[in-house]
Amino acid sequence: MAAAVGVIILAALLWRGLDGRSDGSQPGAGGDPAGLPSADDLGSPTVTPSPGQTEPGLQEMPTSTPKPVRKAIDEVAELGGGVSARVVRFESVQGESTGRGERDAPAVRFTVEITNDTSSDLDLRAATVTAYLGADQAPAPDLGAPGVRLFPASAAPGTTASGTFVFAIPPGERDDVSVHVGYRGEAPTAVFRGSVS
Repeated sequence: MAAAVGVIILAALLWRGLDGRSDGSQPGAGGDPAGLPSADDLGSPTVTPSPGQTEPGLQEMPTSTPKPVRKAIDEVAELGGGVSARVVRFESVQGESTGRGERDAPAVRFTVEITNDTSSDLDLRAATVTAYLGADQAPAPDLGAPGVRLFPASAAPGTTASGTFVFAIPPGERDDVSVHVGYRGEAPTAVFRGSVS
C-alpha cells in the first residue's frame, strides 16, 4: 500500500512540474532573447554632418567684410547701389567738451555728405564718422562742440544728407588724417585720407 501511495505522489509532482513550464517562460518560448535590446530601446539614429556640410535647417552666414573704398580727402567715394559719400569741408576750430571724458582741445570740424541716388529712402540711423591720425591710425577723440550735427535718420530718394563732426587733432598732426564714413554694416566704408592743415 505504501508503495502505491509513493507512486501516486511521484506522478503528481511530475505533472505539476510539466504544468509550470507550459506558460512560455522557458528559453526560446517567445519574446526577445535575454540580454538583447528591443527596437524601442535603440532610438533614432544620429546623423553627424561631415566636414564642410551645414547642419540641416541652418543657413551659412556670410563672413566676408566689404573692402573699404579709399579716396583722397577731397574726392567722392561711390559705395555701390547708388549711394556715395564725400567730405565737403574741414576747418580748424577750438573743440569744446560736452560730456564725460572730453576736454577742450584744438580740433578740426568736418562736414560730410551722403547722397542717395536710389529709388527708396536710405536709412542713416547707423551712420558713423570717425577720424584717425598718421601712419599708425591712432583714433582722434570726437568732441561735442562747436557746431556738431548728426546725420538725419534717413535720406529721401535723390537727396543728400549732411552731418558735422568735430575731432581733437593737434595742429602738428594734421598732415595725414583719415576720415571713415559708413552708413550700414554690410556696405563698404568710405576712407578719405590726406592733409587737413
